[in-house]
Amino acid sequence: MVLTAANLEQVLHFEQQVFPKADQWSRASWTAELSSPDRIHFGMFDRDVLIAAAGASINEVADVLTIGVLPEYQGRGIAGALLDHLLQVLRSARFFTPSQVHYLMPLEGDRTMADPASGDTSSEDVSESVAGIERSQRRVSRVMLEVRASNASAIGLYGSRGFKQIARIPRYYRAPSEEAVVMELGL
Repeated sequence: MVLTAANLEQVLHFEQQVFPKADQWSRASWTAELSSPDRIHFGMFDRDVLIAAAGASINEVADVLTIGVLPEYQGRGIAGALLDHLLQVLRSARFFTPSQVHYLMPLEGDRTMADPASGDTSSEDVSESVAGIERSQRRVSRVMLEVRASNASAIGLYGSRGFKQIARIPRYYRAPSEEAVVMELGL
């Protein structure tokens, strides 16, 4: 199920049970996350209890922002199912990027569409033009994430889905201070 602002209290309660206090987001951060058009968050419920959640930014290089499962539900393949669903959504996601804005000279009152045969867009891209501004629709090309270096089960899960370790960031996490392993997957 897609998480929205209506799930804010459940998300805050879930995060308190799953992540160290230093890694938890504020109420304001979660309010913004759950209403942002370039973010997607999913949750799994047991009755009315949020038992697992995952979220990502949607951009050319998507970022897995969070993934977690309540301790009593771990070891049941739930994190893998959520990650698989998140990756499926990211593979099919389309977005408009402001860095690809081109100004056109439309006729007054015209709503023109870019001509794919002109070479302005790839065969996969779709464009829209409104009031003389063309924006190219893009696809997610890569997914990145950071994970605690001590979280061998998460690193193993990500590796099983094709993520590769590409870097390490010392002291990325606080309380306890820990190195992050940066992983990447091409889509």
